[in-house]
Amino acid sequence: MKKNQNEFVLSNFHSILTESETWKIGGFPLPDGSFHEFREPEAVVIVRNDELYVRVNPFTKSHPSVQFLDNAKHMYYSNEPIKVPQDGTVSFQWKMRSRPIGTNANDLYDGFVSVNLLDFTTGAALDFFAGNDQYASVYAVLPFPGVSVPETEKRDTFVSLKKNKNSIKENGTIIRSPITDQLMK
Repeated sequence: MKKNQNEFVLSNFHSILTESETWKIGGFPLPDGSFHEFREPEAVVIVRNDELYVRVNPFTKSHPSVQFLDNAKHMYYSNEPIKVPQDGTVSFQWKMRSRPIGTNANDLYDGFVSVNLLDFTTGAALDFFAGNDQYASVYAVLPFPGVSVPETEKRDTFVSLKKNKNSIKENGTIIRSPITDQLMK
């Protein structure tokens, strides 16, 4: 018996330029009532053939005291959450490339792009990073601002760092990653 399947294509990147329909700028409300946007002021955003290009050089966005808010520089959220069926799975597929400028070889965190699957009700995060010569996936439960997560002595984070010559090109990293996930359920 074939399971009931629905396909939802989350692209429509041209709407990023006006923050309508599908996408909005990412960020979090802060305890003082302000809102921290993940919007790099010097970013050049281009949408061509429904592919999103973001160029930033140099980065100027930072946060003086909260590491999580300092890490992300320019991020978009989908306007609508993606619901995982109670008796099923959800799959994600995307293509991404990163071409950092002036970064250190073999240092993924010196410059990368990422796709982040975030659950703001549980703190679950499934992140995929691509740099010039490496890519990684990270799964963790994070205390996003405004999200209560269970207190533990140690927070588990699972990291998989990869170098795959078949996915890495000379001028940057191209990753084609189909992901089926029940972790966010």
